[in-house]
Amino acid sequence: MADEKLLATYHKTRKELADERSIRMGELEAANRDLADARANLEVAQERERIAIQADEEAAEKMRVMRDDLNGRLEKSEYLLAKLSRLQQDQLETSRERNAHHEVVRERQRELERVSARHAAAVQELAEIDRDIADLDEKIRDVENAG
Repeated sequence: MADEKLLATYHKTRKELADERSIRMGELEAANRDLADARANLEVAQERERIAIQADEEAAEKMRVMRDDLNGRLEKSEYLLAKLSRLQQDQLETSRERNAHHEVVRERQRELERVSARHAAAVQELAEIDRDIADLDEKIRDVENAG
């Protein structure tokens, strides 16, 4: 009689664990999707940063070439000085964009770290439930075999 009550309790507990496992599986699936999204977001941000760096370096090079040319001239036309000023403004803007894209990359890296931590926790929680179920299954077999 005691074995039947114990067995019933074990079976009820196993069902509860199985229900909890289903919930954790759903959480892990969501964490997998979030992880994939975070990785994709980081890749997009890194590509945009790469483009911004290239644009900034090109703008800086144009400005340097024009400045060097003007420094080599005795007479500097107002048009060329104005052009150098526009190039400086362009390079200032590309530098700001480069910095902004760098910040986005850093934020996406932090997002990936947070999501990775949540994913790892979901994996760990599922593994713990699996161990609990396996342990309980062994106890159920022991009680069934003893009876």
